[in-house]
Amino acid sequence: MSIAGLVLDDGLPAGYPLTVSWSKISGPGEVVFGDPTATNTTVSFSQGGIYVLQLSADDGLASAADEV
Repeated sequence: MSIAGLVLDDGLPAGYPLTVSWSKISGPGEVVFGDPTATNTTVSFSQGGIYVLQLSADDGLASAADEV
Protein backbone atom coordinates (compact mmCIF):
# COMPACT_ATOMS: atom_id res chain seq x y z
CA MET A 1 0.00 0.00 0.00
CA SER A 2 1.23 3.53 -0.73
CA ILE A 3 1.12 6.41 1.73
CA ALA A 4 1.84 10.06 1.03
CA GLY A 5 2.71 12.85 3.40
CA LEU A 6 3.44 16.52 2.90
CA VAL A 7 6.17 18.41 4.72
CA LEU A 8 7.01 22.06 4.07
CA ASP A 9 10.23 23.74 5.21
CA ASP A 10 10.75 27.49 5.62
CA GLY A 11 14.49 27.10 4.95
CA LEU A 12 15.46 28.31 8.42
CA PRO A 13 17.89 27.80 9.92
CA ALA A 14 19.99 27.84 6.77
CA GLY A 15 22.23 24.83 6.31
CA TYR A 16 20.20 22.44 8.42
CA PRO A 17 18.73 19.47 6.56
CA LEU A 18 15.06 18.64 6.88
CA THR A 19 14.56 15.12 8.18
CA VAL A 20 11.31 13.19 8.07
CA SER A 21 10.34 9.80 9.43
CA TRP A 22 7.32 7.50 9.52
CA SER A 23 6.62 5.38 12.57
CA LYS A 24 3.92 3.14 14.00
CA ILE A 25 2.09 4.58 17.00
CA SER A 26 -0.37 1.74 17.56
CA GLY A 27 -1.83 -1.33 15.91
CA PRO A 28 -2.00 -5.08 16.35
CA GLY A 29 0.95 -6.17 14.19
CA GLU A 30 4.28 -5.25 12.65
CA VAL A 31 4.55 -2.36 10.19
CA VAL A 32 7.25 -2.17 7.52
CA PHE A 33 7.86 1.09 5.62
CA GLY A 34 9.54 0.92 2.22
CA ASP A 35 11.55 4.05 3.09
CA PRO A 36 10.64 5.45 6.51
CA THR A 37 12.60 8.65 5.75
CA ALA A 38 10.57 9.59 2.65
CA THR A 39 7.29 11.51 2.73
CA ASN A 40 5.85 9.23 0.02
CA THR A 41 6.55 5.55 0.52
CA THR A 42 5.01 2.12 0.78
CA VAL A 43 3.82 0.41 3.93
CA SER A 44 2.88 -3.17 4.70
CA PHE A 45 1.15 -4.66 7.72
CA SER A 46 1.71 -8.13 9.17
CA GLN A 47 -1.98 -8.46 10.04
CA GLY A 48 -5.26 -6.69 9.52
CA GLY A 49 -6.57 -4.16 11.98
CA ILE A 50 -6.63 -0.49 12.84
CA TYR A 51 -3.25 1.22 12.88
CA VAL A 52 -2.11 4.74 13.75
CA LEU A 53 0.95 5.96 11.85
CA GLN A 54 2.91 9.14 12.46
CA LEU A 55 4.91 11.35 10.09
CA SER A 56 7.47 13.51 11.92
CA ALA A 57 9.62 16.32 10.54
CA ASP A 58 12.55 18.22 12.04
CA ASP A 59 14.72 20.98 10.56
CA GLY A 60 17.06 21.46 13.50
CA LEU A 61 15.09 24.40 14.89
CA ALA A 62 11.47 23.28 14.79
CA SER A 63 9.75 19.92 14.70
CA ALA A 64 6.22 18.77 13.99
CA ALA A 65 4.28 15.53 13.67
CA ASP A 66 0.87 14.36 12.57
CA GLU A 67 -0.94 11.05 12.73
CA VAL A 68 -3.06 9.08 10.32
